[in-house]
Amino acid sequence: MYVATVHEAMAGTETFSLVERCFHESAPQIVIVEGLETGLGRSPAHIVDLINSVPMEGPWPNGEAFFLARLAADEHVPFVGAEPGDRVVLEAFEEGGYTLEDVLGYQLTRQIPQWRRESRTEPLESLVDDFVAAYLEGVNRVGAAQMTIESLARWYETKNGRSFVPENIDEIETAPIADAPPLPTRDMALLDIRVRDLAILTRVAIELRGNQSVLIAYGFGHHLTQFHALEAMLGPGELVQLQ
Repeated sequence: MYVATVHEAMAGTETFSLVERCFHESAPQIVIVEGLETGLGRSPAHIVDLINSVPMEGPWPNGEAFFLARLAADEHVPFVGAEPGDRVVLEAFEEGGYTLEDVLGYQLTRQIPQWRRESRTEPLESLVDDFVAAYLEGVNRVGAAQMTIESLARWYETKNGRSFVPENIDEIETAPIADAPPLPTRDMALLDIRVRDLAILTRVAIELRGNQSVLIAYGFGHHLTQFHALEAMLGPGELVQLQ
């Protein structure tokens, strides 16, 4: 079962209710969650520790994905990520002619709406600094570049040609929407989504080889871009809109 979600961070929302209902109705043998690198393996211990520390009502880091992981862990169902990893995505961007500064700017632009959704209370400057430090360490590029809130604002204004107003930045600015107004960060999203979707579909195929019931929950945009590939892999499916 593929759950196409609208990202949320709090229990009681339609997304969380949908995810919980689908988990219990599908009785999965394994769950695939958004936002986790597939190389971390099944139910990585540090993620289990993290999700066990979050109040069930939220706010949930990584939104409904970690809520679903918690449901799975509580029922002793393994969960796994499907993301290719930051290094793979960075290499694809660089092969496409983008710089490390471009990738940092793009990733931070993606993060801002998520931080707002998660009701993060830290100053934006601190969130940016912490994200950049962790990202550069993760891709083994410590010291290769740096980005602060000030340089992010300059990059954003130069790249997108509009004022940097964090509270006005939404997910649409980094979504690969064909009929949306042209935007350089949206162009980067097209490359990003191709790399990620290939990894996600590969993980789905791998898990279906050994499990009869697989539950995956990803943002609805991924389902839109993966739909034809899923049908080619599995045959026509049934699209159900739950009320």
